[in-house]
Amino acid sequence: QRGALERPPEAVDHAAEQGVAHLHLERSAGRHDLVVRSDAGERAEGHRHGLPFLFSGRTGHDGLAIAVGAGALIVFSFFGYLMWLNNQGPVLSRSAEHDTLTGIPLQISLNPLRDRTSEHVASTYLKAMRDGHCKEQLADWEKDYHKKYADFICDSEAQHPLIGWKLVDWEDAPPLRILHYNGTRRNPQDGTTYKEVFSVTLTSQDGEWVVTKYDAMY
Repeated sequence: QRGALERPPEAVDHAAEQGVAHLHLERSAGRHDLVVRSDAGERAEGHRHGLPFLFSGRTGHDGLAIAVGAGALIVFSFFGYLMWLNNQGPVLSRSAEHDTLTGIPLQISLNPLRDRTSEHVASTYLKAMRDGHCKEQLADWEKDYHKKYADFICDSEAQHPLIGWKLVDWEDAPPLRILHYNGTRRNPQDGTTYKEVFSVTLTSQDGEWVVTKYDAMY
């Protein structure tokens, strides 16, 4: 009976050994499974996180390349446009519609790279006229047959003072240049203002622009 009683422990020991072996196998399998799962998890994480970062990185490089290319294209286009403007005249375009009274186009597009020396000379002249220095500006005219015309202009300027102007057309007929302006004048009687077109004619003399004529409609 003792032997019979001692057999179960052997069976238990055997079972324990089997259990240990089974546990060892399970652990081995578990380790293997854990490794597999860990690798799969890393791949899954890599797919979920790694690829977007990789894709994001590629997108960043591609975006940078696109931005650089676009910037270079803009720069080249800008300099190409400047070269084109440099080869154009002072007036880029004129509207087809003209003022029925003066024949001046209703709208013009001026070249931003045009030589503005003549405009500065005309502007200085007009500021002097606005500030009441008409006789000083037309002093040379009083020496010849323009004297009466100069007196008429100065009297008219006093009655209809010029307070503002805007360049509306440009004519070149070397050595002359005629600048047309849309002027704003004040009526001293009631203080109202009105618009009128006038022109300043300049002549190129020894490389300098000189105002030689002033035409206005009062």
